[in-house]
Amino acid sequence: MQTVAFLAIATVLLNIAIGVRVYLANPKAAANRLFLLLCGTLSIWGFGYAFMITADSAAAAMKWRTVSAVGWCFFYSVFLLFAIRFTNYRGWLNKRVVQVLLPVPALVFFWYNAMLPPDNLTFTAWGWVYLYSRELAWQTAFILYYSSYVLTGFGLIYRWGRQAASRREKNQAQVIVRMMLAVYIIAAPFDTYLPMLGYPVPSIAILMSSFFAAGIWYAITRYKLLQLNFDTAASHILQNMIEPVLLVGPDATVREANASFCDRTGFSGPELIGRPLHQFVLGSGGGAGQAWGVPEMTGMGDQEVFLRLKQSQREIPCLLSSKMLRDEFGDVLGMILVLHDISSCKSYEELLKQANDNLEDKVKSRTVELAQTNQALQREIAEREAAQKKLSYAANFDLLTGLPNRRQFCEKTDVSIHKAKELDSSLAVIFIDLDDFKSLNDSYGHGFGDRVLESVGGRLRALTRENDFLARIGGDEFLLLMEGFASAELKPAVEGVLRRLQEASNQAIQIDEREVFLSASMGIAIYPDDGMDGETMIRNADIAMYVAKREGKNHFRYCSSLMKNMVSAQNQIRNQLFQAMGRNELELHYQPKVDLKTQAIVGVEALLRWRLGQKTLISPAKFIPIAEETGLIVLMGTWVLRQALLQLKRWHEQGFTQLTMAVNLSARQLRDAAFAEQALAVIKESGLLANQIELEITESIAFARDKAIVSNIDRLKAQRFTIAIDDFGTEYSSLINMKLVSFDCLKIPKDFISGIGKNAKDEAIVSSIIELTRKLRIKVIAEGVERLEEVAFLRNAGCDEIQGFYYYRPMEAEKMEALLHDSRNRGSQLIGSDLN
Repeated sequence: MQTVAFLAIATVLLNIAIGVRVYLANPKAAANRLFLLLCGTLSIWGFGYAFMITADSAAAAMKWRTVSAVGWCFFYSVFLLFAIRFTNYRGWLNKRVVQVLLPVPALVFFWYNAMLPPDNLTFTAWGWVYLYSRELAWQTAFILYYSSYVLTGFGLIYRWGRQAASRREKNQAQVIVRMMLAVYIIAAPFDTYLPMLGYPVPSIAILMSSFFAAGIWYAITRYKLLQLNFDTAASHILQNMIEPVLLVGPDATVREANASFCDRTGFSGPELIGRPLHQFVLGSGGGAGQAWGVPEMTGMGDQEVFLRLKQSQREIPCLLSSKMLRDEFGDVLGMILVLHDISSCKSYEELLKQANDNLEDKVKSRTVELAQTNQALQREIAEREAAQKKLSYAANFDLLTGLPNRRQFCEKTDVSIHKAKELDSSLAVIFIDLDDFKSLNDSYGHGFGDRVLESVGGRLRALTRENDFLARIGGDEFLLLMEGFASAELKPAVEGVLRRLQEASNQAIQIDEREVFLSASMGIAIYPDDGMDGETMIRNADIAMYVAKREGKNHFRYCSSLMKNMVSAQNQIRNQLFQAMGRNELELHYQPKVDLKTQAIVGVEALLRWRLGQKTLISPAKFIPIAEETGLIVLMGTWVLRQALLQLKRWHEQGFTQLTMAVNLSARQLRDAAFAEQALAVIKESGLLANQIELEITESIAFARDKAIVSNIDRLKAQRFTIAIDDFGTEYSSLINMKLVSFDCLKIPKDFISGIGKNAKDEAIVSSIIELTRKLRIKVIAEGVERLEEVAFLRNAGCDEIQGFYYYRPMEAEKMEALLHDSRNRGSQLIGSDLN
């Protein structure tokens, strides 16, 4: 805690030092003043934070948190103002009324935080930490506020750097954007998201703020940012010019001279600085020279002067070019004088006069060179125009098929919707997705796939109407816009085009010597029912397409309210699922596994359940796919494994040592290289043996031949975990897979078990599976057993264990424990079924 406070105070001092250093470099520059203010907000932030975490009570910590809020509420507004001024942005954000309104959100959030009670403060090893679990709405709004301001500032500086002509300015932008983006990415989880989820972690942003300030200071010292004075002008302009150059002040005294001027005249720098210009640069008449001031030099243009040498007191003729130097406020800093030695020209002036004919030839030669230069310039202009056209084309068209891209499609759809609104007509957006295109890419390579997409694009163009608008939006996805219809005419026209597309899919695509057959799933969104803008129409057409694909592919579906409500419900579940673990809404139910010979409970399978709001149970079929999609399944899977093993440990301690625990694994878990080590760590934590754990893997995962999955399965098997194949026979069940994949148990799914006594084929399949597993010395378990007839058949066939409603439904841990005690009291024998 004291260390964190010390670091915070250190950042305060460092930020103040950096801000003052930049300000003193050029106090008149608005960007410098804003940067000083920026460092001031960081210092207030760090100062309040240091005293907050070390406070002796929650009330005191809350007061210092309010002080700190002055910094972290206003920092983002000041940063955006700094970015606007620094990049010299001239858009709408530069308007005075907008800049006055920019800090308003900061005032609102500061007022809100000042009113908060200290209830959410918790004391940790790092000191007082504030959790936002009760202010999620405000915290979400604050995230939107600071993210939008920071990202807008990033965008302004990044665009300024991209558009800058000089490497210096590009480097400046890169330093600032990279440093701030790194701080933003690293600090945001600790300062915002983890406290929102209830994790007491220290603030990282203020401790890293000095990196951002130091990044701008580095840009200042390395690239002379925000400074335009004699020092930087001399070091970047004067000293790198071959010709003699002087920088004079408003009083026409020498302020700086470059190395070339000193070498040419013999004067050293200290001998020149502060002395009047006319002592070294003489007027065209030579002699005593001319006393110049900056006003007299303004607008005098190029003229001949004489440059006085120190040693020989000789004067050499020079051509003097001058340029007024002003700062960003328009104040005169002085003038830059460039002297071109023309002594050699003077020496040969008479000879040149005598060689007039030769001079004319040279003029003609120069004229030719100028013409050539002009031609080269014209070519460069033409090349730039061609490059601009290519960029414009790339911004609006797909480079592979030549079709319009998503951006152009959205613009076209918005225009068409506006037109349809005026004419009271209707239009349709059709989302077309090729079926199984990924397998084609995997089989023949992406180059072959690109050629197929080119052919598909051409075929789609040929099959659509002249007025239809076709686009490719990426991968194997296309969009089609059909407009100009009365409501009653739209669907027949759309379906006519789609049927032509389906008929065409029956025709092979010939690429070299290969023939490819591709079908497509299509979704249709109708204006105005399914959207009032292009993006909404595309999104709803996409929803309908996915429904068509789930229903068997190679057909089309119209978007409906049911579909949209389903997606909305899925999104709601997705949002709530992220908070489920933090709210302790996940729980495990256990379904017993019964030995058919002894009718004793020999194991249980852990099944994940989600009780939303401690009341409603959400079906795993609804939330498990979403957990897989978002990656939450990895975290949830580890939680399930740990909770299940701890529960099994408790039952073993109560004397039920014969029990094993089955836990389902997901593809995401098995693709994680660290999963095997995590599983062993959980085993070690529970004190159980690996062979008491049965890891269930679906057939589609186990036999998919994914290298990462196979590697993890082999490592788990080597550690003596029991590996069970779930849903056997539903997807990839080939004998070669049973030979290649090492497993201990095989589970026959309910799809086959429910056919016993009804379907001879199902009975034959079940008998064959049991016979095969017996010869391979693999344990076989039947799932979904619900009837006595099924139990009798499985016992006669030699099945080892069964699960199902005939004996037990899945139940909570407390009910399972009561059942185990009751079963032991009855001599471990089952009595009837548990269908109730």
